Amino acid sequence: MTPPAVPPIELTTCVRQVAECACQVMDGETILIVPKDRVVHLLNETGSEIWAAIEKPARVRDVVDRVCREFEIDAPSAERDTLEFLREMASKRLIQVVPDVAV
Repeated sequence: MTPPAVPPIELTTCVRQVAECACQVMDGETILIVPKDRVVHLLNETGSEIWAAIEKPARVRDVVDRVCREFEIDAPSAERDTLEFLREMASKRLIQVVPDVAV
């Protein structure tokens, strides 16, 4: 059976961490463990910040704004890198798209 397609992730999309993923933060990096797959993922400081931002449902645009503030980078770069990261996380089934969050 083919796994379900990954939903598109855009600036208006709301995402959150999947519940099945355990994490531990060490020295500014986050270690993600997916027990059922027995896979470990290591996130750098930027990935860790994004991961923390989506602990609860968050609009991607808000995550991009947080990355801009935390790392003092320009909006186009933050947007590109955040979308790329979130799309990769979605393809690995580490995050999920959720209904829109209240503003």
